[in-house]
Amino acid sequence: MEEKKNYYYQQIHDDLKENILRETCKVGDLLPPENTIARNYGVDRSTVRKALKMLVDDGLVEKIPGKGTVVLDRQKSIRQTATAALHRNIGFLLPSGNAITQPFYSTLFCVLERELKRFNFSLIYSTFNEHDDLLKTISDYSLSGIIFVSNTASAQIGVALEAGIPCTLVNSYDPRIPSVLSDNDNGAYLAGKYLMECGHRSVIILSGVRSYICSAERINGFKRAFAEAGIKIPESAILPADSWEQESGMNAIKHYLTTCKSLPSAIFCLNDRLAFGAMQAIYQCGLKVPEDISVVGYDNLYTQMSLIPLTTIEAHVEALAEATAQSQIWQQYGGQRLPIRINIKTELVEGATVRKL
Repeated sequence: MEEKKNYYYQQIHDDLKENILRETCKVGDLLPPENTIARNYGVDRSTVRKALKMLVDDGLVEKIPGKGTVVLDRQKSIRQTATAALHRNIGFLLPSGNAITQPFYSTLFCVLERELKRFNFSLIYSTFNEHDDLLKTISDYSLSGIIFVSNTASAQIGVALEAGIPCTLVNSYDPRIPSVLSDNDNGAYLAGKYLMECGHRSVIILSGVRSYICSAERINGFKRAFAEAGIKIPESAILPADSWEQESGMNAIKHYLTTCKSLPSAIFCLNDRLAFGAMQAIYQCGLKVPEDISVVGYDNLYTQMSLIPLTTIEAHVEALAEATAQSQIWQQYGGQRLPIRINIKTELVEGATVRKL
């Protein structure tokens, strides 16, 4: 019997919540009286009260003595809660499919946490996707600000803007909010220019996930360096990878090397994890780096993992985090949310994975 009652209060909660979110019940409306809901569902009033308590916890309604259960303005409630918080929480929201254990994200998180702690803010990590209820996340964690990370869905940023919550985007770009990125175009341009100076003309690009803004910018910057010398890099020379991880890079390059008609002299990888995967594939195919194929990465976070120093682009992840923290703190203390792009300077780090021809 208890299992059935649990099912009923959950069903009542879900039905009422759907009506509120679809605005069948509008802000300021009264929900039906408890006895009416109980009669409609064939349950006792204690079951209805459990369902209404869940709606109160969701921040969707408020029970007012002598009046009834009133539908709230969720966004207004979120803003009031954030403003009233003495010790504010800021969300570090990473799209599902990415791992906080990756050195890029872990470094970003640790530096952000350190910088925000100086101003008495706590950084809370969570993954989410485009279908998750962002307002519920804000409410559940009592967030007074959000740091969106990487390939965030545009619609989720729109939800945050409508809620009026301070927000910043790092490692991607959205024209509506402060966006902090590595200078991807220039960094990749430096990589291309360096390979050109070393005599490389037959090159391929090992792409990460192509939907990421950093992928497009790095590919464009690399192409630009070769275009200045009158060399066009065709689309067929851009190899897709299933992810940004080492194994994905290894599989992509291994397949390419076992099927191509002629070897490239160099590979530009859009991050260091892909670069190490590419080097692993080269060795597995009986070739050497850089004697047979040169390799350039991007990030400069993984050089300690390599038997030989990797030639890569320094992305200055700590500077990315510090600029992101400053943008968030500025907004937290009343500063305007400026829709600007902040490019963090990049530079080439010469290792031993590029041969001069």
